[in-house]
Amino acid sequence: MVCKFAALISLSALAFAAPAAADDWPSRPMTMVVPFAAGGAVDVLGRTLAASASEILGQQIVIENIGGAGGMAGFDAGSWNVVFLPKGTPQPIVAKLNAAFSQALDAAATRQRLDNLGVEIPVKERRAPAYAAKFVQGEIKKYEGPIKAAGIVIE
Repeated sequence: MVCKFAALISLSALAFAAPAAADDWPSRPMTMVVPFAAGGAVDVLGRTLAASASEILGQQIVIENIGGAGGMAGFDAGSWNVVFLPKGTPQPIVAKLNAAFSQALDAAATRQRLDNLGVEIPVKERRAPAYAAKFVQGEIKKYEGPIKAAGIVIE
């Protein structure tokens, strides 16, 4: 299976405490929520990138698996993956995370591991938060009917 990234990387969310200056951030370990069971392709992808990004950021990124794709059983994440952050995350922190994950994607060891997993790494232009936002909005519009039928609401 070939996974194509739409933006930064895989997964669902990085949660962290109150905003700090980007220069000082992160000052403690972070949690990355993977909305799939441990051991699957998305989990392995997330763990691979988290390990490399942890080294770049100087803080551990702890993976927390929440199976069922956040309640969306049967959801196919094999075609694109993206990182979502809490609403209101300061732009300097978004930029720092984007740079760390992009650097992680470019690291030779990470590229080799992802290549072995059959992951197609996106070009840098497709790793930017603005690209991710536009892409996700397009996917929401594309699946608007099933989304509404399932009662899913964007917060």
